[in-house]
Amino acid sequence: MVKQKSLKLNTILYIFKSLMSVIFPMLTFPYASRVLGADGIGNVTFSYSIVSYFILIAGLGVISYAIREGAKYRENKEELSLFVNEVYTINVIATFVSSLAFGASIFLFEKLRAYQGVLLILGLAIPLTTVGVEWIFNIFEDYLYITIRSLVVQFISLIILFIFVRQPEDVYGYAIFFLFSSVASNVFNLFYARKYCHFHLCFHKGLMKHIKPIMVIFASTVASTIYVSTDTTLLGIMHDDATVGYYAASTKIYNMLRTTMDAIVSVSFARLSFYLGNHMQEQFDSLIRKLIHVTFLLVGPLTIGLFCLSEQAIHILNGAAYEPAIMSLRILCLAFPISVMGGMLTRTLFLPYKHEKDILIATIVGAVVNFGLNLYLIPKWEQDGAAMTTLIAEVVVLGIHLFNLNKFYKVRGIMKCFGQVLVASLMLAGICWFIKQKVVSDIWCTVLAVLCSGVAYVLVLVVLKNELLMECIQKIKMRGKNISKE
Repeated sequence: MVKQKSLKLNTILYIFKSLMSVIFPMLTFPYASRVLGADGIGNVTFSYSIVSYFILIAGLGVISYAIREGAKYRENKEELSLFVNEVYTINVIATFVSSLAFGASIFLFEKLRAYQGVLLILGLAIPLTTVGVEWIFNIFEDYLYITIRSLVVQFISLIILFIFVRQPEDVYGYAIFFLFSSVASNVFNLFYARKYCHFHLCFHKGLMKHIKPIMVIFASTVASTIYVSTDTTLLGIMHDDATVGYYAASTKIYNMLRTTMDAIVSVSFARLSFYLGNHMQEQFDSLIRKLIHVTFLLVGPLTIGLFCLSEQAIHILNGAAYEPAIMSLRILCLAFPISVMGGMLTRTLFLPYKHEKDILIATIVGAVVNFGLNLYLIPKWEQDGAAMTTLIAEVVVLGIHLFNLNKFYKVRGIMKCFGQVLVASLMLAGICWFIKQKVVSDIWCTVLAVLCSGVAYVLVLVVLKNELLMECIQKIKMRGKNISKE
């Protein structure tokens, strides 16, 4: 029997890893954006947006499906081994097909041939993503390994960046850095995964039972990717590399926040699937409620704070040359809480309850809306138009999710927390606005705004007696008493 790991420890580890994933781009992107300029950043960003479609094809819907179903088998080594190798075989077949299609696309499309060198470097991510079998570590909730491995890769990546990216022409060097930081972890995974399972290809009729659910999840992922990635692709096609570079500056900051919030959900997905698979409804409901409360508490200040400090964030991270990215970042700030809530519902409720078709419908509608609006708004408003289509698509998807959720699960006891966060966030906005009027320096303005508004936010929640915050304070007091007794 596999020992169940501490969910609190895993959450701390995964949040720490995700915070490092936020800090890492804050160290690397400002350097790269200043050395390469908007054109160089746009070149690599556009190229990776193309590669990401083929990574998507190679991955199918394997990751989410494998974590959900594999969590049920993790206490039965024989059944888990069979399941893992069947899913792995499907993944390898898809990767082979995707790699062939990627190679053909570079030579078939004239627009891509101009980016051929960068595309070939980044294209190595397609097979490396598959061999990494990241999902096996999520099944066993081995977040200690994931965290240590990620830190090692980030440190080495930092060295690679400073060695290979020194002048505006070093676009290939940045592509190498981008590739290494994205998929080097998978090389470590290839060896460490043997601790849990020995991988081999297997071809038999048993593979077919996985195809339908994997393809439904895959279709949803494709639709989701359309309204996440096509804006960058269409910007590159309709405009120039500089425009893509400006948009990359705003989406980089937006994605930093998403990474942090996704950590809370991702670390709980395997546990939620385990609870449902073993008919532990009470534990499932309790964890869902806590996840929603934590999401509210964090999303409120992150959204308001970044919206108020968008200008300072762009200046500090990218420089004054990236001023055109400020408005698109503000628009994405509005999309941020909507996107987080939609993603959380998908991972914590729709997938564990096997409502993949509801996810598919919502994401297809969102993708159609996004793609259509991109064709209209990008020619008019460039990167701001791309950000606006993302916001509208996220609103549409969340609306459909909330409508479908009501059919199979009732979320209770959250409105009080939502109201408390709203009041505290308005206080935070007022403090940020006041400090911006008084402090000229971008760095000092940001530091003072974060510190002062952060303290005020917590104090308001304490005064309003926020349930989750009061529970944390009570636990800290109890531990303090226990330590003093010892």
